[in-house]
Amino acid sequence: MNKEFNASIEPGRKFYNFPEVVTFDIFGFTGRGAFKEHFDETFHYLSNSTFQIKDIEVFATSKTTRYAHMYQRLIGGTADDGKIFEMTYRITEILIKANGQWQWVHEHVSFPTDMKTMKSDPICSVDPKKAFQF
Repeated sequence: MNKEFNASIEPGRKFYNFPEVVTFDIFGFTGRGAFKEHFDETFHYLSNSTFQIKDIEVFATSKTTRYAHMYQRLIGGTADDGKIFEMTYRITEILIKANGQWQWVHEHVSFPTDMKTMKSDPICSVDPKKAFQF
């Protein structure tokens, strides 16, 4: 995906079943039928970025469905103000196989939250043992 997203978001379209995708990410909830607009509005931030994946686990639930969870680190995205940003988050995804291609139909992105301040941590630096001490 790094190579494919490096110059443009266009190659990334094949990884999504746009009519069926439901997402819960940093922008909130995107329901079925609305993901194409969400993709067009937000995925340009991913161009020229590097993705790092850690602790990926993929589970087959049938011949045509899978789910996966992992940590992803996004490095080098560019915000609207021109500043470079990075994010580290947990992601859970559901995939289906349609027309011989595996495509995402559900994504849930989450960040750790410090329960004392109720602030999320977009680079996952919160120590979970400390975050749950009230």
